[in-house]
Amino acid sequence: FPLHDGLSVLRDIRDIDASIPVVVLTGHDEARLAVELMKAGAVDYIPKATLSPQRLSQSIRHAQRLRASEFATRAAQEALRVSEEFNRRILDSIVDCIKVLDLEGRVVSMSATGQRMFGVDDFANIRGSSWLALWPPEHRPKAEAALTEARAGAMGQFVGSCPTLDGKPVWWDVRLTPMRRSE
Repeated sequence: FPLHDGLSVLRDIRDIDASIPVVVLTGHDEARLAVELMKAGAVDYIPKATLSPQRLSQSIRHAQRLRASEFATRAAQEALRVSEEFNRRILDSIVDCIKVLDLEGRVVSMSATGQRMFGVDDFANIRGSSWLALWPPEHRPKAEAALTEARAGAMGQFVGSCPTLDGKPVWWDVRLTPMRRSE
């Protein structure tokens, strides 16, 4: 009897480096074992009774493709993380209140400075709320007109008073700019 079976060796390998592709060769041809090995992270499972140079070659190529795909995915995820961090740092360094609205005029995002200026303690409390509903009735028509202009592809602009969430009256110089699609 060996000191370790294939499943325990596979788990040990995964503990050391989860990205190493492992093809398991075994003397057992059991579906239950194959399922356990695949759940534990094996790329492939080959019973020795079905082993051939072609089958082994096919498994190794599959493992290599999977490994390359995992590296590409990790690189893309890291590039996305870096890009998002860069964009967040840019937004956080701007001294203006920047809100991102969806096409229905709901608040999707707000810069950290904007949250401080608007008195937002927890952005989750206003995420998805109507931007127009934040404006008092006397300034809402100007806000609606600016939003309509932005929806049409132009910059909407106005000056109006809108209280912060804690009720402090503030005058805002508003510019609604539609996001352009990258081409």
